[in-house]
Amino acid sequence: MAEKRGLFQSIFGKKQQSDKDFHAYKLLSSWESTFSPYSGNMWDINTVRSAVDAFARRASTAQPRHVRQSPETTVSVNDYVDRILQYQPNPYMTAADFYYKLAAQYKVYNNAVAYPVFDSQRRLVAIYPINAQYFELLEYMGTLYCRFKFATGASYICEYSRIIHIRRHFLENDIFGDDNRPLNPVLKTANTLTISYGTICAWRTTARASWSRIPSMTIRR
Repeated sequence: MAEKRGLFQSIFGKKQQSDKDFHAYKLLSSWESTFSPYSGNMWDINTVRSAVDAFARRASTAQPRHVRQSPETTVSVNDYVDRILQYQPNPYMTAADFYYKLAAQYKVYNNAVAYPVFDSQRRLVAIYPINAQYFELLEYMGTLYCRFKFATGASYICEYSRIIHIRRHFLENDIFGDDNRPLNPVLKTANTLTISYGTICAWRTTARASWSRIPSMTIRR
């Protein structure tokens, strides 16, 4: 019988993690060592989604290369890493899908996280975008770790140095890009305008349909 595997096991494997004595990693900018991706209702506003989509589609055309650099030259390696980066980063996504998702997370959440997977020979075999409900920074024996907590309740802990973390609006928080809470008033206004426009369009359609049902009249003199 084929073994049942979910996406969590496909990314992180089946091995049980040891119960280390983790502690919350203390930041200088905040007492909180967690980050929850927050977008307000940004993704639900058609104009914002269109703008993010345009940016992400452009990013999805990226063609990164595996190179080796020395003080004198930069040489293209042209090996299996290029195939992962340019064609299929993981079994569930094309390269375009992967870069689109990372770019969309970067724009909407101001943070994008990817998790590289290596085999027993330390060869890169896949890269997955991480869409966690929240991230928690932990410390063990002087090393910084990150816990991913998913909507299903599953969680995973790895060294922070193992993940790929892209961020913007990187000002107030020591590790993560700042969230979009300052945009709440603008997002509420945009959402109100979107709802109002939809109501007006629906009213016009109803009025037009009602007018078309009025029988024509001929006036005779």
